[in-house]
Amino acid sequence: MTDNQQQSIAGLPPLLAEFARATSVGLALRLAADYGGQRKYIPEGSTRLADDHWLVQCVGRDAAKVMSEMRGREWVEIPNAAFYKSKKSLIARAQGSTNKVAKEFGVTSRWVRMVRAPYGDEKQSDLFSDPEDD
Repeated sequence: MTDNQQQSIAGLPPLLAEFARATSVGLALRLAADYGGQRKYIPEGSTRLADDHWLVQCVGRDAAKVMSEMRGREWVEIPNAAFYKSKKSLIARAQGSTNKVAKEFGVTSRWVRMVRAPYGDEKQSDLFSDPEDD
């Protein structure tokens, strides 16, 4: 796992971080976006994961199999989308090119640039400050 992936995972809730380490951050975020706030049952073994199973539909057969091996025969509380707001902070801390981070998080490169832009650029004066105060 790369340093970038480790940093991206650092802000995720434990269940999603565990899933992200085994698959990808993008799939963990998709799971939260689609089923956040819900309690779902994870069957044991990939033979019980039909093509129309909610987990297969959400993250794909391979990732669903991984989740089944990790948490089979368990009811899990999928973190709700409230945590999803922290996606912005994850993007801000993520290392790598703008395009790479955008692809990893499933957002546009423009959004990554906006999130990464420093607040309060010292080269620009404050629109609302009195010029005499400078």
